[in-house]
Amino acid sequence: MIAPNLVSLPMEGVHTEIDGLDVLLERLPPWVQDHVLEYQEDVEDVVMDLGSPLAFNLNKGFVAFDKIVEKTDLETLKYALKDVADDGRTGIDGTLHRISVVRRRARGSEGTIIGATIRVARVTMGLAEPLRPYLEGGNFLILGPPKRGKTTLLRDIIRIISGRLGPKLWVVDSSNEIAGFADVKHWMLGYARRLQVPGPEFQTQKLTEALANHSAAMVILDEVKRLPDAEALESGSKTGVNFGATCHAETFDEALERSVYQPLFGNVNLRERIKPTRSSFDTIIEIKDWGKFVVYQNADEVISRHIAGETVQGVQVGAWS
Repeated sequence: MIAPNLVSLPMEGVHTEIDGLDVLLERLPPWVQDHVLEYQEDVEDVVMDLGSPLAFNLNKGFVAFDKIVEKTDLETLKYALKDVADDGRTGIDGTLHRISVVRRRARGSEGTIIGATIRVARVTMGLAEPLRPYLEGGNFLILGPPKRGKTTLLRDIIRIISGRLGPKLWVVDSSNEIAGFADVKHWMLGYARRLQVPGPEFQTQKLTEALANHSAAMVILDEVKRLPDAEALESGSKTGVNFGATCHAETFDEALERSVYQPLFGNVNLRERIKPTRSSFDTIIEIKDWGKFVVYQNADEVISRHIAGETVQGVQVGAWS
């Protein structure tokens, strides 16, 4: 049983804005720029399909405009892009914006662009500040369901830790969401270094590269996706290198029930209530809502007590009041 206590720390100075708005605008046709500025508080995606009205996906709903997207509009966008990958995605150096293209039916990646979705990224600073006391050392694991803000929080944590570790902090960017899709990493990573991951099957390899080749003092993995990822983290945690990672789970007891994560928690066997090895993490952070966290320190002890049937308490941190 898990019952967070009522200790709460304040969260102040959180700031969110469109990431590199000027850099994004200069890649769009002038008339599209005007509409982005008009809806900059709410726009999430700019949707451009040849022969169709320009449309925006908003925080709530969508909006469509009278003007039709023409071939010249997409050509303007095309000339502003570089290195569109085989999956149809590219980014803008130093930003988090993602541009995904739609091509005319053709072999390979040489088909004419007939549409595009431009994800208008936002950057948040200060979200992790209430967690700073829990990030001074050791390994941490962030838990939360999809769309709860794990990547946003992790990016701000990297900003904090990079000030202490500099280039000895390595980020294995699972989906290129932490540092962006382009070659130049996002500025929030500070002095931290980044390894891009071509696909899920390469993530364990990139994690091993960070450990073996680059003198990492700490490695942060955006998302544990497969059992080999968890096993590599478990093995690496015994080498003296610190780790941080995220997992898809509402709570740590939910994560315990998923076999892919069990190496992270000491290879726990819930049926027999045993934990043969130590947990790979010292601190577990559950994201409950925007800016609201429950933190469990001494994670190995907490997990042992939990599987023994004891009630364990986390600390409420952030904007709870």
